[in-house]
Amino acid sequence: MTLALAMNVTVLVPEASGLATLWEDFFTDVGVALLAILNAVRVQRMEWINS
Repeated sequence: MTLALAMNVTVLVPEASGLATLWEDFFTDVGVALLAILNAVRVQRMEWINS
């Protein structure tokens, strides 16, 4: 969640000043969502050692 907020703030500042469009914010959100999904898949494939 921290990564998503940081990326949104990074895009929001130029967007508010007119240097970026809403598309950059959209692609930022999609990219962060894909990273979260890939991380969840990676965690599911890990073999856990019961101790």
